Amino acid sequence: MSARETLMAAIGALLATVPDAVFFRSREAAFARSEGTAILLQPEEEQVIKQTQNPPLVVRRLTIIIAVLTRGDVPDQIADSYIGQITALLVSDPTLGGKCAQIIEQSTRWSFNEADLTAGMAEIRFNIIYQTLASNLLTTQ
Repeated sequence: MSARETLMAAIGALLATVPDAVFFRSREAAFARSEGTAILLQPEEEQVIKQTQNPPLVVRRLTIIIAVLTRGDVPDQIADSYIGQITALLVSDPTLGGKCAQIIEQSTRWSFNEADLTAGMAEIRFNIIYQTLASNLLTTQ
C-alpha cells in the first residue's frame, strides 16, 4: 500500500466513526434519500512541494475532499454539525498518529439541489503534508 493510500485509509477509518452518517470512499453512484446523511472521501490532487538530494526525499501535499451530503429543509444547517465533527476528528491528531507531517484545513464550499427533499453538499478540503523517498511511494519518512 502506498503512503498516500495509507493516509486515505486512516482518514476513512476516522470518518466511518461519525454517528448517524454513512461513509463512502470515492463513490460515483447517486445517493438515495434512504441512505440519510452521507460522508464521501475523495483525493483531489497531489503536488510535489519540495525535493531534497541527500537522501532523495519528496515532500508532498495531498488535497482531499470530504463531502457531506444531506437532505432537509435547511441542508447546510444539517451539515454543520457533521462538518464540526469531521474537522475535530482530523485536527485532534494533525499527524494521523505520525503518518503525515500535518493536516491543514483549506476551505469549505456548499452547493444545493432541488430534490424530493432539498439536497445539499458541503465539500471540505484538507491538505495533507507528508514525505516519501523519491524512489519509493511506499515509504514515508
